[in-house]
Amino acid sequence: MADLAGAALVVGGASGIGAACAEALAAAGWPTVVADLKPDPADAGAIAVDVRDREAVEAAVATTVERHGSLGTVVYAAGTARVTPILEIEAREWDLILGVNLSGAFNFLQAAAPHIVDGGSFTAISSIDSAAPVPGLAHYCSTKAGVEALVRSAALELGPAGVRCNAFLPGLVR
Repeated sequence: MADLAGAALVVGGASGIGAACAEALAAAGWPTVVADLKPDPADAGAIAVDVRDREAVEAAVATTVERHGSLGTVVYAAGTARVTPILEIEAREWDLILGVNLSGAFNFLQAAAPHIVDGGSFTAISSIDSAAPVPGLAHYCSTKAGVEALVRSAALELGPAGVRCNAFLPGLVR
């Protein structure tokens, strides 16, 4: 944790890669807050939030900052996918994938960035599928590529304030 102040906020931290990130950050000594659509009921400090709801996102960030004073790192690991051929993707499905994977990342980045300490970071979990798309995942691949562009833009704008912004592109994970 070095000299950083604040908490680690892990969005989508109740399962999968997000849960592994939350566990690793907590083990490293970070006060860690999990924000998730369906957080573990045993985690009293977790926050339930739909990442597509800007007001709920702002409230989740405000609650975390009230509890811990600031943010040292934010990990955006919320994501969803559906395997559907491109010509069969309905508007509702497209909107869901876009809303969770890309708009949700934007919502948290915009709400959290003013509270990230100098030397802190924002990390978004993207996917190798952003650069190597696969059939049936046009909406997923598109949103993950969008997350990478969002993070690159954020790095340019937030870097001078001492906030690192990165995307991580894992492949298939158990």
